[in-house]
Amino acid sequence: MTVSRRTTRLAAAIEATRAELYPLEKLPVHHREAIARAVAQDWPPPKWMRVGCAEIPNRAWHEWHWARGRFPGFGRRDDIPRAVRNAVIERDGYVCGICTLDVEPADVHLDHVIPYSKGGPHTIDNLRVTHSVCNMRKGAKFDGS
Repeated sequence: MTVSRRTTRLAAAIEATRAELYPLEKLPVHHREAIARAVAQDWPPPKWMRVGCAEIPNRAWHEWHWARGRFPGFGRRDDIPRAVRNAVIERDGYVCGICTLDVEPADVHLDHVIPYSKGGPHTIDNLRVTHSVCNMRKGAKFDGS
């Protein structure tokens, strides 16, 4: 089995990140249990933890992403498959799912109803057509619509 260069770089990036964080095995049991509870949640925990007047990386944030096969900070996120993009545009037409006005074909953005950064998938049910401005204004908020 050949290993791609990207896979090798990815494995190295994961190990480097894990090395920068305090080893999970050395954490007290109650911290490991708290991390396990955070990983089981649908939404990721905060990326940073406040300790006194400093902020440190939150191990639970990394573990949450790793458990879902995501590796933050390594390359860009996966592109939405063209077939999914076309199906969403065919379903919604060129009507913004946020403001309900018509969208010019050159201005189409696909918005994740459940934000990608919060675990939302690239699926037809989780995507909708929006104006670029409406999508950027919404950001990574979950509006429930």
